[in-house]
Amino acid sequence: MEVPLDGSLKVVEDGKLLPCQQSPRCGCIVTDWSEVWLGCYDVQGTTIAIYNFTKQDWDEENMIVKQDAYVQTMVYCNGCVVISFRGQTCDMLNVFDAATHRQLEEYTMPSLVQNIACSSSHLYFGLASGTIKCCLHTELLHRPAIHWTSCKNGPLPVKAMVCVKDNLWVAAGSKILVYTTAEWTCKKEILADTENELNEVFLMDSCDDEDKVWTVCTMSGGIVTGWKGVSMTVDKETKYDCGAQVRRLSDRCSSSPFDKMQDETITCLTSSCGQVWVGTGMKATSVELVVRGA
Repeated sequence: MEVPLDGSLKVVEDGKLLPCQQSPRCGCIVTDWSEVWLGCYDVQGTTIAIYNFTKQDWDEENMIVKQDAYVQTMVYCNGCVVISFRGQTCDMLNVFDAATHRQLEEYTMPSLVQNIACSSSHLYFGLASGTIKCCLHTELLHRPAIHWTSCKNGPLPVKAMVCVKDNLWVAAGSKILVYTTAEWTCKKEILADTENELNEVFLMDSCDDEDKVWTVCTMSGGIVTGWKGVSMTVDKETKYDCGAQVRRLSDRCSSSPFDKMQDETITCLTSSCGQVWVGTGMKATSVELVVRGA
C-alpha cells in the first residue's frame, strides 16, 4: 500500500490507496455500470465523485459539482441515481442518468429529504419532519409534478431507511421500525442496541439478494452490525470493527493522533454484491473509504 506524498484524501480498497478529493458523506453502488457514486462535501459545496471499478480510477470528466449545496443522501434506482441536496434557500431532489451522468430532473422539496430507499416499484423519502413519502419509479421522470403519497407521520426524524423485499426498515430514535409496504403497518419494533438503549442508528443499508441489513450507531464507534433481513435479528457473525481496520491502515498514512482518531469516525455506508463500503473521516487530510467483504 502506497502512502500519498501530497497529503490528499484517499480511498482504501482492500489496502490499495486511490485518490479522492473530499470527505464522503453518502454513496451508492451502481451495479449496472460497475461504479460507486460518492457524495462528498466541504465548506465550498458538494462534489459527486464517480469511481469506475473496471477502469480502477475516478471518472474526473463526469464529476458533478454543486456549489452552495450540501449532499444528504443518494440511491441507485431503475437506471437513475436520485440525490438529495440541502441548498441555501431550498431543499432539492435531483435525478441523474446513471449511464450518461446527465441530470434529468430537479425538484424543490417542502422539507429536507434525509434518506431515500428503493423497492421494486417505489421510492421512499424520509423527511426531517418525520414524514415518509413515496412515489412510483416511473413518476420521477414525468411532469406534472410527482404525486406524493404520505405513508407515515411521526414525531422523530427519519435517520436511516432501507427496503428489504416487501418491508421498509426505518430508523427513528433508538428503534428500528419495520413496516409492510403493502398495508403500511408496523410489523416489528427493534431496539437498535440492546446493550445501550440510548444508542441510535444513523446509517443503514441493505444487500437485498443476500438478506443482509447493515447498521452503524451513533455511540458504536467504527462498528458495523449485520442483521438478518427475514428474521429481523442481529447476525452475530457479521459484526465488523471497521474502525480497527481503518486504524491499521491509517497508522501508515496519518502522522498525528488526532488524524488517526478522525479516521475511525464512520460518515457513510453503502453495500452491494457482497461488499460493504464504509467512508470515514471528518477532515480533508484523513478520509478513508474501506471495502470490506460481506
